[in-house]
Amino acid sequence: MSIPKRANWRTIAGRFGAIQSGLAEIMLKKHHRTALTMAEINRITLWADANSNELGAYRDVDRQRAGEIVWPLIDMDPA
Repeated sequence: MSIPKRANWRTIAGRFGAIQSGLAEIMLKKHHRTALTMAEINRITLWADANSNELGAYRDVDRQRAGEIVWPLIDMDPA
């Protein structure tokens, strides 16, 4: 019996993010550990645990993909 990743609308502890995606298993294999620094492994793991978002905001997508900074709309003074 497989354990579900979600129970209704909630995630189940230990069943989501990097550990559930299989990404951690691949990155920690011996031949990958020599290709990635621990900082790179940590960065990728954090990205996966934070829901693997491609972009930081849901607006100005083309600008973000071009590498431009898109500031948040609230509580931010870009100056």
